[in-house]
Amino acid sequence: MHQNLRNYLNRPPTQAEVVKLVDIAIQVTDGMIYLGEQDYIHCDLRAENILLGDHNTVKIANFHLAQHLNGKKYWIVEKGTRVAIRWTAPEAYTLKRLSIKSDVWSFGILLWELATKGKEPYPGMTNAQVLESVSKGYHMPIPRNCPEPFELLMMNCWKQNEDQRPTFIHIFNILYLPNK
Repeated sequence: MHQNLRNYLNRPPTQAEVVKLVDIAIQVTDGMIYLGEQDYIHCDLRAENILLGDHNTVKIANFHLAQHLNGKKYWIVEKGTRVAIRWTAPEAYTLKRLSIKSDVWSFGILLWELATKGKEPYPGMTNAQVLESVSKGYHMPIPRNCPEPFELLMMNCWKQNEDQRPTFIHIFNILYLPNK
């Protein structure tokens, strides 16, 4: 591995064309499907935790917050657990729990990072403002010139009701099948 995704996205736009961005998203989705099949949730999915190797090979990294669900649907967020507020689903704050669908929310934020070439989510907002706004249903606007497959996916990943969010398999199919 040579660099993290955020550093890659901060390069000139010629290296971050839509085909490459979609391929990166597909690889992340594939990795998240695997994690889910192993009954894990990542809990910290964001560009900074995606490593890029030769030929943009993706590796999901930084598993310090990852949790094994042991057959349960949710992991109860323990008091004092520090999470990346800008990438964390609202149920972590409102219901004090995380699930694979919480990782789907974070994936929507990751798509936003891809579309904005690595900008920090919720620009101009403090973490406290993000927490309050997201808890009340706010989500970021779709970036200008957003790659077509990302726009609808972001909106679906950011559904307030986690049961209405797509699965990673569904996301994979949306991203992968049009590119075959």
